[in-house]
Amino acid sequence: KKIDVNFQTIVHFLDTKEAPPTFNRVDKFTSGFQNIVNAYGVPSYREINPTPFYVVTFPFLFGVMFGDAGHGLLMLLAAAYLIKKENYLKKAIKGNEIMELFFGGRYIMFLMAVFSIYAGFLYNDFFSKSTNIFGSKWKVTLPKDFPFEDIQQLTLNPDPYANVTYRMYSGSPYPFGVDPVWQLATNKITFTNGLKMKFSVIIGIMQMYAGTNDKQTGACAPNILLELINMFFLKDGAVTVVDGENKYDECKRLYPGQHIIQMVFVIVAVLCVPVMLFTKPLLKLREHNRRSKYGARFTGHVNPLSVNGHSSDEDDKNAKAQSMGHSSNSVLNLEDDVDLEEEHFEFGEVFVEQTIHTIEYFLGCVSHTASYLRLWALSLAHAELSEVLWTMMFKMGLNMHPPVGAFIMFFIFNAWGIITIGILCVMEGLSAFLHALRLHWVEFQSKFYKGEGYEFIPFSFEKILNEAELAEK
Repeated sequence: KKIDVNFQTIVHFLDTKEAPPTFNRVDKFTSGFQNIVNAYGVPSYREINPTPFYVVTFPFLFGVMFGDAGHGLLMLLAAAYLIKKENYLKKAIKGNEIMELFFGGRYIMFLMAVFSIYAGFLYNDFFSKSTNIFGSKWKVTLPKDFPFEDIQQLTLNPDPYANVTYRMYSGSPYPFGVDPVWQLATNKITFTNGLKMKFSVIIGIMQMYAGTNDKQTGACAPNILLELINMFFLKDGAVTVVDGENKYDECKRLYPGQHIIQMVFVIVAVLCVPVMLFTKPLLKLREHNRRSKYGARFTGHVNPLSVNGHSSDEDDKNAKAQSMGHSSNSVLNLEDDVDLEEEHFEFGEVFVEQTIHTIEYFLGCVSHTASYLRLWALSLAHAELSEVLWTMMFKMGLNMHPPVGAFIMFFIFNAWGIITIGILCVMEGLSAFLHALRLHWVEFQSKFYKGEGYEFIPFSFEKILNEAELAEK
Protein backbone atom coordinates (compact mmCIF):
# COMPACT_ATOMS: atom_id res chain seq x y z
CA LYS A 1 0.00 0.00 0.00
CA LYS A 2 1.40 3.35 -1.03
CA ILE A 3 1.44 6.09 1.60
CA ASP A 4 2.02 9.72 0.65
CA VAL A 5 3.91 11.58 3.33
CA ASN A 6 4.89 15.19 2.95
CA PHE A 7 8.06 16.13 4.79
CA GLN A 8 11.33 17.74 3.86
CA THR A 9 14.62 15.90 3.91
CA ILE A 10 16.86 17.09 6.69
CA VAL A 11 20.40 17.64 5.45
CA HIS A 12 23.20 18.96 7.62
CA PHE A 13 26.16 20.53 5.85
CA LEU A 14 29.34 19.88 7.79
CA ASP A 15 32.44 21.86 6.98
CA THR A 16 35.55 19.69 7.25
CA LYS A 17 39.08 19.59 5.91
CA GLU A 18 39.36 15.82 6.32
CA ALA A 19 40.28 13.98 3.14
CA PRO A 20 37.60 11.61 1.84
CA PRO A 21 38.20 7.85 1.99
CA THR A 22 39.40 5.80 -0.97
CA PHE A 23 37.39 3.03 -2.57
CA ASN A 24 39.04 0.63 -5.04
CA ARG A 25 36.85 -1.97 -6.66
CA VAL A 26 38.59 -5.36 -6.64
CA ASP A 27 37.70 -8.98 -7.29
CA LYS A 28 39.21 -12.26 -6.13
CA PHE A 29 41.93 -11.98 -8.79
CA THR A 30 43.10 -8.41 -8.07
CA SER A 31 42.43 -8.36 -4.31
CA GLY A 32 45.80 -9.96 -3.53
CA PHE A 33 47.71 -7.33 -5.52
CA GLN A 34 45.66 -4.54 -3.90
CA ASN A 35 46.54 -5.90 -0.46
CA ILE A 36 50.24 -5.65 -1.34
CA VAL A 37 49.77 -2.01 -2.31
CA ASN A 38 47.71 -1.28 0.82
CA ALA A 39 50.46 -2.79 2.98
CA TYR A 40 52.69 0.05 1.76
CA GLY A 41 49.90 2.60 2.11
CA VAL A 42 46.30 2.99 1.00
CA PRO A 43 46.04 5.25 -2.08
CA SER A 44 45.04 8.79 -1.26
CA TYR A 45 41.76 10.12 -2.60
CA ARG A 46 42.02 10.42 -6.41
CA GLU A 47 45.63 9.24 -6.35
CA ILE A 48 46.69 6.81 -9.05
CA ASN A 49 46.49 3.22 -7.87
CA PRO A 50 49.59 1.17 -8.85
CA THR A 51 47.74 -2.16 -8.55
CA PRO A 52 47.13 -2.60 -12.33
CA PHE A 53 50.90 -2.33 -12.90
CA TYR A 54 51.55 -4.90 -10.18
CA VAL A 55 49.52 -7.53 -12.00
CA VAL A 56 52.22 -7.79 -14.68
CA THR A 57 55.45 -6.37 -13.23
CA PHE A 58 55.36 -8.10 -9.85
CA PRO A 59 55.21 -11.72 -11.11
CA PHE A 60 57.60 -10.85 -13.93
CA LEU A 61 60.35 -9.61 -11.60
CA PHE A 62 59.74 -12.63 -9.39
CA GLY A 63 60.16 -14.90 -12.40
CA VAL A 64 63.47 -13.24 -13.33
CA MET A 65 64.84 -14.10 -9.87
CA PHE A 66 63.15 -17.51 -9.63
CA GLY A 67 63.90 -18.54 -13.20
CA ASP A 68 63.62 -22.32 -13.14
CA ALA A 69 60.94 -24.03 -15.24
CA GLY A 70 60.91 -27.12 -12.99
CA HIS A 71 60.47 -25.21 -9.75
CA GLY A 72 57.94 -22.95 -11.45
CA LEU A 73 55.97 -26.02 -12.52
CA LEU A 74 55.76 -27.23 -8.90
CA MET A 75 54.52 -23.80 -7.83
CA LEU A 76 52.02 -23.78 -10.67
CA LEU A 77 50.54 -27.10 -9.54
CA ALA A 78 50.20 -25.84 -5.96
CA ALA A 79 48.53 -22.60 -7.09
CA ALA A 80 46.21 -24.46 -9.46
CA TYR A 81 45.07 -26.71 -6.60
CA LEU A 82 44.30 -23.69 -4.39
CA ILE A 83 42.30 -22.09 -7.20
CA LYS A 84 40.38 -25.24 -8.11
CA LYS A 85 39.45 -26.01 -4.49
CA GLU A 86 38.94 -22.38 -3.41
CA ASN A 87 35.30 -22.83 -2.38
CA TYR A 88 36.17 -25.77 -0.12
CA LEU A 89 39.43 -24.36 1.22
CA LYS A 90 37.87 -21.00 2.05
CA LYS A 91 35.91 -22.70 4.84
CA ALA A 92 38.42 -25.41 5.74
CA ILE A 93 41.34 -23.08 6.51
CA LYS A 94 39.32 -20.47 8.37
CA GLY A 95 41.24 -19.42 11.46
CA ASN A 96 44.63 -20.65 10.17
CA GLU A 97 46.50 -17.41 9.49
CA ILE A 98 49.39 -18.97 7.54
CA MET A 99 47.13 -20.94 5.22
CA GLU A 100 44.83 -17.95 4.79
CA LEU A 101 47.87 -15.93 3.73
CA PHE A 102 48.83 -18.43 1.04
CA PHE A 103 45.22 -18.87 0.00
CA GLY A 104 44.69 -15.13 -0.37
CA GLY A 105 47.67 -14.95 -2.72
CA ARG A 106 46.75 -17.96 -4.84
CA TYR A 107 46.34 -15.92 -8.03
CA ILE A 108 49.58 -14.06 -7.34
CA MET A 109 51.30 -17.42 -6.88
CA PHE A 110 49.78 -18.66 -10.14
CA LEU A 111 51.14 -15.72 -12.15
CA MET A 112 54.52 -15.94 -10.43
CA ALA A 113 54.72 -19.60 -11.43
CA VAL A 114 53.83 -18.80 -15.05
CA PHE A 115 56.54 -16.14 -15.31
CA SER A 116 59.02 -18.42 -13.55
CA ILE A 117 58.43 -21.09 -16.18
CA TYR A 118 58.85 -18.48 -18.91
CA ALA A 119 62.12 -17.21 -17.41
CA GLY A 120 63.24 -20.81 -16.89
CA PHE A 121 62.91 -21.47 -20.61
CA LEU A 122 64.78 -18.23 -21.32
CA TYR A 123 67.63 -19.40 -19.09
CA ASN A 124 67.14 -22.99 -20.32
CA ASP A 125 67.03 -24.11 -16.70
CA PHE A 126 64.85 -27.06 -15.67
CA PHE A 127 65.79 -28.37 -12.21
CA SER A 128 69.28 -26.95 -12.88
CA LYS A 129 69.53 -28.92 -16.16
CA SER A 130 69.20 -27.68 -19.74
CA THR A 131 66.67 -29.05 -22.21
CA ASN A 132 67.70 -29.73 -25.79
CA ILE A 133 64.40 -28.92 -27.49
CA PHE A 134 65.64 -27.28 -30.69
CA GLY A 135 69.05 -28.91 -30.87
CA SER A 136 72.28 -27.07 -30.25
CA LYS A 137 73.39 -24.54 -32.84
CA TRP A 138 77.05 -25.34 -32.19
CA LYS A 139 78.13 -27.75 -34.92
CA VAL A 140 81.66 -29.06 -34.65
CA THR A 141 83.16 -30.67 -37.75
CA LEU A 142 86.69 -31.96 -37.07
CA PRO A 143 89.26 -33.10 -39.60
CA LYS A 144 90.28 -36.73 -39.72
CA ASP A 145 93.72 -36.10 -38.28
CA PHE A 146 92.36 -34.14 -35.29
CA PRO A 147 93.83 -35.39 -31.94
CA PHE A 148 90.68 -36.59 -30.19
CA GLU A 149 92.52 -36.85 -26.89
CA ASP A 150 92.48 -33.00 -26.87
CA ILE A 151 88.73 -32.72 -27.42
CA GLN A 152 88.19 -31.35 -23.90
CA GLN A 153 90.51 -28.44 -24.68
CA LEU A 154 88.49 -27.44 -27.74
CA THR A 155 87.38 -23.79 -27.65
CA LEU A 156 84.20 -22.92 -29.52
CA ASN A 157 84.36 -19.59 -31.34
CA PRO A 158 80.98 -18.08 -32.31
CA ASP A 159 82.51 -16.53 -35.45
CA PRO A 160 82.10 -19.02 -38.34
CA TYR A 161 84.54 -17.04 -40.43
CA ALA A 162 87.42 -17.49 -38.00
CA ASN A 163 90.73 -18.70 -39.39
CA VAL A 164 90.33 -22.33 -38.45
CA THR A 165 90.32 -25.62 -40.31
CA TYR A 166 86.98 -26.78 -38.92
CA ARG A 167 83.54 -25.23 -38.74
CA MET A 168 82.16 -24.82 -35.22
CA TYR A 169 78.99 -22.72 -35.60
CA SER A 170 75.87 -23.42 -37.63
CA GLY A 171 75.42 -19.75 -38.47
CA SER A 172 71.91 -19.31 -37.01
CA PRO A 173 70.97 -18.27 -33.44
CA TYR A 174 69.22 -20.52 -30.98
CA PRO A 175 65.44 -20.06 -31.47
CA PHE A 176 64.52 -19.33 -27.84
CA GLY A 177 66.60 -18.92 -24.72
CA VAL A 178 70.11 -20.14 -24.04
CA ASP A 179 71.76 -22.83 -26.14
CA PRO A 180 72.01 -26.07 -24.10
CA VAL A 181 75.67 -26.51 -25.04
CA TRP A 182 76.54 -23.93 -22.36
CA GLN A 183 75.65 -26.56 -19.77
CA LEU A 184 78.85 -28.39 -20.76
CA ALA A 185 81.08 -25.32 -21.00
CA THR A 186 83.72 -24.67 -18.36
CA ASN A 187 82.94 -20.95 -18.51
CA LYS A 188 79.21 -21.50 -17.98
CA ILE A 189 79.08 -19.44 -14.78
CA THR A 190 80.95 -16.56 -16.40
CA PHE A 191 78.58 -16.55 -19.36
CA THR A 192 75.34 -16.80 -17.35
CA ASN A 193 76.69 -14.25 -14.88
CA GLY A 194 77.20 -11.66 -17.62
CA LEU A 195 73.92 -12.54 -19.30
CA LYS A 196 71.78 -12.12 -16.20
CA MET A 197 73.63 -9.01 -15.06
CA LYS A 198 72.97 -7.24 -18.35
CA PHE A 199 69.38 -8.44 -18.34
CA SER A 200 68.86 -7.00 -14.86
CA VAL A 201 70.36 -3.62 -15.73
CA ILE A 202 68.26 -3.37 -18.88
CA ILE A 203 65.10 -4.11 -16.91
CA GLY A 204 66.06 -1.69 -14.17
CA ILE A 205 66.65 1.33 -16.36
CA MET A 206 63.91 0.27 -18.81
CA GLN A 207 66.26 0.59 -21.69
CA MET A 208 64.35 0.47 -24.96
CA TYR A 209 67.38 -0.34 -27.05
CA ALA A 210 67.15 -3.49 -29.16
CA GLY A 211 69.64 -4.68 -31.79
CA THR A 212 70.92 -7.74 -33.62
CA ASN A 213 74.54 -8.46 -34.42
CA ASP A 214 75.42 -10.14 -37.69
CA LYS A 215 77.56 -13.24 -38.07
CA GLN A 216 80.78 -11.38 -38.61
CA THR A 217 80.41 -9.46 -35.33
CA GLY A 218 78.89 -12.25 -33.28
CA ALA A 219 81.73 -12.14 -30.76
CA CYS A 220 81.63 -8.33 -30.57
CA ALA A 221 79.57 -7.41 -27.50
CA PRO A 222 80.21 -4.25 -25.44
CA ASN A 223 80.09 -4.36 -21.66
CA ILE A 224 76.93 -2.54 -20.63
CA LEU A 225 78.18 -1.77 -17.12
CA LEU A 226 81.33 -0.13 -18.48
CA GLU A 227 79.18 1.79 -20.95
CA LEU A 228 77.09 3.23 -18.11
CA ILE A 229 80.21 4.18 -16.13
CA ASN A 230 81.78 5.89 -19.15
CA MET A 231 78.52 7.70 -19.79
CA PHE A 232 78.53 9.42 -16.40
CA PHE A 233 82.23 10.36 -16.80
CA LEU A 234 81.60 11.70 -20.33
CA LYS A 235 84.14 9.26 -21.75
CA ASP A 236 84.01 7.52 -25.09
CA GLY A 237 84.63 3.87 -24.29
CA ALA A 238 85.34 3.09 -27.93
CA VAL A 239 88.41 5.37 -28.03
CA THR A 240 91.78 4.01 -26.96
CA VAL A 241 95.14 5.76 -27.18
CA VAL A 242 97.80 3.75 -29.04
CA ASP A 243 101.21 5.33 -29.63
CA GLY A 244 99.78 8.77 -28.94
CA GLU A 245 96.98 8.35 -31.47
CA ASN A 246 93.27 7.78 -30.89
CA LYS A 247 92.05 4.42 -32.13
CA TYR A 248 88.34 3.73 -32.48
CA ASP A 249 86.94 0.29 -31.75
CA GLU A 250 83.39 0.02 -33.08
CA CYS A 251 83.08 -3.28 -31.23
CA LYS A 252 82.78 -1.25 -28.02
CA ARG A 253 79.81 0.80 -29.20
CA LEU A 254 76.14 -0.07 -28.94
CA TYR A 255 75.06 2.15 -31.83
CA PRO A 256 76.49 4.92 -34.07
CA GLY A 257 76.77 8.31 -32.40
CA GLN A 258 76.48 6.79 -28.96
CA HIS A 259 78.97 9.15 -27.26
CA ILE A 260 77.18 12.32 -28.48
CA ILE A 261 73.77 11.06 -27.37
CA GLN A 262 75.12 10.05 -23.96
CA MET A 263 76.66 13.48 -23.43
CA VAL A 264 73.35 15.17 -24.27
CA PHE A 265 71.50 12.95 -21.79
CA VAL A 266 73.99 13.66 -19.01
CA ILE A 267 73.96 17.44 -19.64
CA VAL A 268 70.15 17.52 -19.65
CA ALA A 269 70.10 15.52 -16.40
CA VAL A 270 72.48 18.02 -14.77
CA LEU A 271 70.38 20.99 -15.96
CA CYS A 272 67.30 19.38 -14.42
CA VAL A 273 68.84 19.66 -10.94
CA PRO A 274 68.40 23.46 -10.55
CA VAL A 275 64.93 23.21 -12.06
CA MET A 276 63.94 20.64 -9.44
CA LEU A 277 65.65 22.66 -6.71
CA PHE A 278 64.20 26.14 -7.30
CA THR A 279 60.91 25.73 -9.19
CA LYS A 280 58.68 24.47 -6.38
CA PRO A 281 59.88 26.91 -3.66
CA LEU A 282 59.52 29.90 -6.03
CA LEU A 283 56.03 28.82 -7.07
CA LYS A 284 55.00 28.45 -3.44
CA LEU A 285 56.43 31.90 -2.65
CA ARG A 286 54.47 33.45 -5.51
CA GLU A 287 51.31 31.68 -4.39
CA HIS A 288 51.82 32.93 -0.82
CA ASN A 289 52.29 36.51 -1.99
CA ARG A 290 49.23 36.27 -4.23
CA ARG A 291 47.08 35.02 -1.38
CA SER A 292 48.31 37.75 0.92
CA LYS A 293 47.41 40.49 -1.58
CA TYR A 294 44.11 38.85 -2.42
CA GLY A 295 43.12 38.58 1.24
CA ALA A 296 44.08 42.19 2.00
CA ARG A 297 41.97 43.39 -0.90
CA PHE A 298 38.77 41.64 0.15
CA THR A 299 38.43 42.37 3.85
CA GLY A 300 35.33 43.38 5.79
CA HIS A 301 31.85 41.95 5.98
CA VAL A 302 30.71 42.42 2.40
CA ASN A 303 30.35 39.49 0.05
CA PRO A 304 32.50 40.47 -2.97
CA LEU A 305 30.97 37.79 -5.15
CA SER A 306 27.42 39.09 -4.86
CA VAL A 307 27.29 42.77 -5.69
CA ASN A 308 24.83 45.06 -7.46
CA GLY A 309 21.97 42.94 -6.20
CA HIS A 310 23.01 39.87 -8.15
CA SER A 311 22.74 36.61 -6.31
CA SER A 312 25.17 33.73 -6.68
CA ASP A 313 25.74 30.21 -5.42
CA GLU A 314 27.78 31.67 -2.59
CA ASP A 315 24.63 33.36 -1.26
CA ASP A 316 23.04 29.94 -0.99
CA LYS A 317 26.05 28.74 0.98
CA ASN A 318 25.64 31.70 3.33
CA ALA A 319 22.02 30.82 3.84
CA LYS A 320 22.94 27.28 4.70
CA ALA A 321 25.61 28.46 7.07
CA GLN A 322 23.10 30.81 8.72
CA SER A 323 20.63 27.94 9.17
CA MET A 324 23.35 26.12 11.12
CA GLY A 325 23.72 29.00 13.52
CA HIS A 326 26.46 30.90 11.73
CA SER A 327 26.17 34.50 10.60
CA SER A 328 26.49 34.93 6.87
CA ASN A 329 28.12 38.31 7.42
CA SER A 330 31.00 36.66 9.28
CA VAL A 331 31.79 34.37 6.35
CA LEU A 332 33.88 35.63 3.48
CA ASN A 333 32.92 33.54 0.46
CA LEU A 334 35.69 33.34 -2.06
CA GLU A 335 36.81 30.60 -4.40
CA ASP A 336 37.37 27.21 -2.77
CA ASP A 337 41.10 27.23 -3.49
CA VAL A 338 41.65 30.57 -1.73
CA ASP A 339 42.25 30.46 2.01
CA LEU A 340 42.17 33.94 3.53
CA GLU A 341 43.50 32.85 6.87
CA GLU A 342 47.13 33.78 7.19
CA GLU A 343 49.15 30.59 6.93
CA HIS A 344 52.62 30.09 8.30
CA PHE A 345 55.07 30.24 5.42
CA GLU A 346 58.84 30.24 5.58
CA PHE A 347 60.70 30.26 2.30
CA GLY A 348 63.80 28.83 3.96
CA GLU A 349 61.91 25.80 5.28
CA VAL A 350 60.38 25.09 1.90
CA PHE A 351 63.75 25.48 0.17
CA VAL A 352 65.51 23.14 2.63
CA GLU A 353 62.77 20.54 2.22
CA GLN A 354 63.01 20.74 -1.56
CA THR A 355 66.80 20.45 -1.36
CA ILE A 356 66.46 17.23 0.61
CA HIS A 357 64.00 15.82 -1.93
CA THR A 358 66.25 16.82 -4.84
CA ILE A 359 69.30 15.14 -3.33
CA GLU A 360 67.27 12.06 -2.47
CA TYR A 361 65.87 11.83 -6.00
CA PHE A 362 69.27 12.37 -7.63
CA LEU A 363 70.96 9.70 -5.52
CA GLY A 364 67.96 7.42 -5.99
CA CYS A 365 68.37 7.53 -9.77
CA VAL A 366 71.74 5.80 -9.34
CA SER A 367 71.11 3.63 -6.28
CA HIS A 368 67.71 2.45 -7.46
CA THR A 369 69.15 1.39 -10.81
CA ALA A 370 71.94 -0.49 -9.06
CA SER A 371 69.34 -2.07 -6.78
CA TYR A 372 67.93 -3.97 -9.74
CA LEU A 373 71.12 -6.02 -9.77
CA ARG A 374 69.42 -8.10 -7.11
CA LEU A 375 67.58 -9.70 -10.03
CA TRP A 376 70.92 -10.98 -11.30
CA ALA A 377 72.23 -11.98 -7.87
CA LEU A 378 69.18 -13.98 -6.78
CA SER A 379 68.76 -15.61 -10.17
CA LEU A 380 72.38 -16.73 -10.23
CA ALA A 381 72.26 -17.91 -6.61
CA HIS A 382 69.06 -19.89 -7.21
CA ALA A 383 70.47 -21.61 -10.29
CA GLU A 384 73.81 -22.47 -8.66
CA LEU A 385 72.18 -23.74 -5.46
CA SER A 386 69.91 -25.97 -7.49
CA GLU A 387 72.84 -27.31 -9.50
CA VAL A 388 74.96 -27.97 -6.40
CA LEU A 389 72.07 -29.83 -4.77
CA TRP A 390 71.60 -32.01 -7.85
CA THR A 391 75.30 -32.75 -8.23
CA MET A 392 75.99 -33.55 -4.57
CA MET A 393 73.01 -35.86 -4.09
CA PHE A 394 72.58 -37.74 -7.36
CA LYS A 395 76.29 -38.15 -7.94
CA MET A 396 76.45 -40.64 -5.06
CA GLY A 397 73.71 -42.90 -6.39
CA LEU A 398 74.69 -42.68 -10.05
CA ASN A 399 78.27 -43.75 -9.28
CA MET A 400 77.08 -46.98 -7.61
CA HIS A 401 76.50 -50.20 -9.50
CA PRO A 402 73.07 -51.85 -9.52
CA PRO A 403 71.21 -53.10 -7.63
CA VAL A 404 72.74 -51.16 -4.74
CA GLY A 405 72.73 -47.95 -6.77
CA ALA A 406 69.04 -48.27 -7.63
CA PHE A 407 68.18 -48.88 -3.97
CA ILE A 408 70.20 -45.85 -2.84
CA MET A 409 68.69 -43.69 -5.62
CA PHE A 410 65.21 -44.29 -4.21
CA PHE A 411 66.10 -42.62 -0.92
CA ILE A 412 68.23 -39.95 -2.60
CA PHE A 413 65.36 -38.95 -4.87
CA ASN A 414 62.98 -38.59 -1.92
CA ALA A 415 65.52 -36.50 -0.01
CA TRP A 416 66.16 -34.37 -3.11
CA GLY A 417 62.42 -33.79 -3.57
CA ILE A 418 61.92 -32.71 0.05
CA ILE A 419 64.88 -30.33 -0.04
CA THR A 420 63.84 -28.98 -3.43
CA ILE A 421 60.33 -28.13 -2.24
CA GLY A 422 61.32 -26.97 1.22
CA ILE A 423 64.38 -24.87 0.39
CA LEU A 424 64.45 -24.08 -3.33
CA CYS A 425 60.70 -23.56 -3.77
CA VAL A 426 59.42 -22.29 -0.41
CA MET A 427 62.40 -20.46 1.09
CA GLU A 428 63.91 -19.24 -2.18
CA GLY A 429 60.44 -18.34 -3.40
CA LEU A 430 59.81 -16.30 -0.26
CA SER A 431 63.15 -14.54 -0.72
CA ALA A 432 62.39 -13.67 -4.35
CA PHE A 433 58.92 -12.49 -3.31
CA LEU A 434 60.36 -10.11 -0.70
CA HIS A 435 62.91 -8.70 -3.13
CA ALA A 436 60.24 -8.17 -5.78
CA LEU A 437 58.18 -6.44 -3.09
CA ARG A 438 61.08 -4.13 -2.25
CA LEU A 439 61.67 -3.25 -5.91
CA HIS A 440 58.04 -2.20 -6.25
CA TRP A 441 57.72 -0.35 -2.96
CA VAL A 442 61.02 1.54 -3.07
CA GLU A 443 62.41 1.63 -6.60
CA PHE A 444 59.09 1.77 -8.48
CA GLN A 445 56.26 3.49 -6.67
CA SER A 446 58.32 5.81 -4.47
CA LYS A 447 58.67 8.02 -7.57
CA PHE A 448 54.98 8.89 -7.76
CA TYR A 449 53.03 7.22 -4.95
CA LYS A 450 52.41 8.56 -1.44
CA GLY A 451 49.74 6.20 -0.07
CA GLU A 452 48.46 8.51 2.67
CA GLY A 453 44.77 7.63 2.34
CA TYR A 454 42.43 5.33 4.18
CA GLU A 455 39.92 2.76 2.97
CA PHE A 456 36.24 3.41 2.59
CA ILE A 457 34.38 1.13 5.01
CA PRO A 458 30.57 1.23 4.68
CA PHE A 459 28.55 1.36 7.85
CA SER A 460 27.27 -2.09 8.77
CA PHE A 461 25.42 -3.27 11.87
CA GLU A 462 26.47 -6.83 11.08
CA LYS A 463 30.13 -5.90 11.18
CA ILE A 464 29.69 -4.03 14.47
CA LEU A 465 28.00 -7.05 16.05
CA ASN A 466 30.72 -9.41 14.75
CA GLU A 467 33.45 -7.19 16.16
CA ALA A 468 31.61 -7.06 19.49
CA GLU A 469 31.40 -10.87 19.61
CA LEU A 470 35.11 -11.19 18.86
CA ALA A 471 35.90 -8.67 21.59
CA GLU A 472 33.88 -10.67 24.12
CA LYS A 473 35.72 -13.86 23.23
